[in-house]
Amino acid sequence: MRLFRLIYSSRAKKILSFSDVKELTSKASEKNKETEITGILLYANNYFFQTIEGSQEEINDLYLRISKDERHGSIRLLSYNNIEKRLFPSWGMGLIQTEPSQDLINRHFENGKFVPTTLSPDQSESFLHELKKMFF
Repeated sequence: MRLFRLIYSSRAKKILSFSDVKELTSKASEKNKETEITGILLYANNYFFQTIEGSQEEINDLYLRISKDERHGSIRLLSYNNIEKRLFPSWGMGLIQTEPSQDLINRHFENGKFVPTTLSPDQSESFLHELKKMFF
């Protein structure tokens, strides 16, 4: 099976509590295991930053469902690539449970504010790899 990684960002239409995000991630993780999708989710500053990995068909189907989800506004596809191996092979949907450090945000975002919809494809990949080093 050829593997793909998709990274997207969106702005939540309403502010979510940590328990809301944790519940959302738990449900997604269970469903993703059935379709062999892995990835992580970061929710901070009312933005989602998510990567999903798996077969092209499953990734495309999931992204289509996400793009129609009423919780997301201003959804933006940041990166979509064929990959050799998964970054998160054991995570149906890992949740980053703390906001990134200000130092990490300063390195990747203008004005020191976490606004992932502004990232280019290369910037989103770089940010993702740094998140992996820090949290996984």
